[in-house]
Amino acid sequence: APKLKLQGEWNNFQWPLNTAADITSQSGQFTLAGPLDKLALNTSASLGFPHTTALPVQARLQGDLTPSGISSLSLDVQFAQSSSQVTGQLQWEPAVDWNLSVKSRNFNPSLLHKDWQGQISLDAAIQGGMSDKGLWLNSDLQQLTGKLRGYPIQASGKARYAQNATHIETLKVLSGPNSLEAAGVIADKLQLQYAVDARNLAASWPGLQGKLQASGKLSGKYSDPEVTAMINASDMAYQQYRIDTMDANIIWQDSQADGKADINGFSLPGLQGKSLSMNISGTPEQHDIHILLDASELQLNATAQGIWQAPQWQGQINQLEIDQPEMGYWINVQPIKLQASKDSLRIEQSCFTQNITSLCS
Repeated sequence: APKLKLQGEWNNFQWPLNTAADITSQSGQFTLAGPLDKLALNTSASLGFPHTTALPVQARLQGDLTPSGISSLSLDVQFAQSSSQVTGQLQWEPAVDWNLSVKSRNFNPSLLHKDWQGQISLDAAIQGGMSDKGLWLNSDLQQLTGKLRGYPIQASGKARYAQNATHIETLKVLSGPNSLEAAGVIADKLQLQYAVDARNLAASWPGLQGKLQASGKLSGKYSDPEVTAMINASDMAYQQYRIDTMDANIIWQDSQADGKADINGFSLPGLQGKSLSMNISGTPEQHDIHILLDASELQLNATAQGIWQAPQWQGQINQLEIDQPEMGYWINVQPIKLQASKDSLRIEQSCFTQNITSLCS
């Protein structure tokens, strides 16, 4: 069989060639050698990315190049104090697919964001390809270990994607004293379970404080999900927002809409609150809502009835009492009809009375 041996090098290369460079390479070299149907490829280069914050890297690619793909692939990348290696095979005939192993050592996430100082290593396997049904992927995060912002971090998980559906076999993340677990399906039809046990939120997110326990599941249509959730939080704070305690239990399913949420002590820009509670009962097609707010600048008591028909809620506020130090006490004269969706809010004429004074809008 015919053989080839080709060597080359370059200096001050950029791509694109004639416009502002997205990738630059100060120097590099390559070798192609062997039979034409199985060429040994060996190339190395320094790479820069002028329009991003990414640091320059040193890369080396080796493998056997055939008419149908690259076998015995090995890509080594080094930058800053970290190194990564990708091994496996890539095929483009008779169909595009890949089978790769990824190892990364001593990666510092602060290279991506200044608040994420740390050192992380991971091992993963990725399979994927393109078929007549579209993209498919199988991923296995075998282990992720290290430290992030001074706290130990561990993660592992398996998932697959095909035909617009993500199947999470298992996902587990440990960040300091906090944990997240999830499993299920994210698709047009949901079937997802999750559990969060965060005893120190500051260990997992810069600027966030407090404790959070939450669990539940999502099911039904992606566009109109059914929800079961339990939330317990205390001493939560982020920037100008604060919640002393929160307890919530919510069930929103085809045949049941029951929920209770109680917040004690909260702070928003311009509002200091003692308590906020909400109760809902009935079904999505017909339910009652009761909201009570006790804040330093506002007292509110509201009852409503509603109907949920995705993607819109419509109903009426039967009673709305508002007591505000500067405006005084006001109560609605008649039910207030309204319609709400994620894009719009429509409120029909509403009238309020205070002693002998009436106000309509």
